[in-house]
Amino acid sequence: MSSTSGKGPPELQIKLLGQFEVLRDGAPIPEEEWGRRKSRTLLKVLLTRPGRVFTSDELIEALFEGKDPARAVSNLHGRVSQLRRALEPQLPSGRESAFVIRREGGYCFA
Repeated sequence: MSSTSGKGPPELQIKLLGQFEVLRDGAPIPEEEWGRRKSRTLLKVLLTRPGRVFTSDELIEALFEGKDPARAVSNLHGRVSQLRRALEPQLPSGRESAFVIRREGGYCFA
């Protein structure tokens, strides 16, 4: 279902071979909507095993290795939030994403 209908999440198409590209309802997500580069990197990590829960520690190691742990946790939460907004710009604040799911102390891509 498309977000343009106002019902449910947008349709996503993700191209992993060749140049990485994410289409939302048939159009590429504009660069400025991704926020920081790490938001795209987070999606790439989650897509390596869709449905698998990556612990916060695994994601911090993949994205922020060597950074201050407290700051890395904050950065991870920020990147998750930004990724959810990029994929589902109409998602109300505080609502669960249809794509990036928090589960069992980590995150997965549904």
